[in-house]
Amino acid sequence: MTTNKILRFLKDLTLIFIILLACFAVFDLYAPIKQLISGADLSFKEVLAFINVKPYFPAAIGASVALAIRKGRTGNVSRQSD
Repeated sequence: MTTNKILRFLKDLTLIFIILLACFAVFDLYAPIKQLISGADLSFKEVLAFINVKPYFPAAIGASVALAIRKGRTGNVSRQSD
């Protein structure tokens, strides 16, 4: 692998990892949003207490590596021409 390909892979890996962690954080915000809709008074600090991304690190790393490897491949075989 050339240095350019390695840098592209690391850039893709980092970007995908950040996007996945952001998605997991949004999923964690389901409960506070539900409480806010029902009329509960929540402070910003209480809302942030609901976000816990540590348990998602292994899944986010695995998915990020798999997606970055797939993105880096050339010759997309999944497309079929009719």
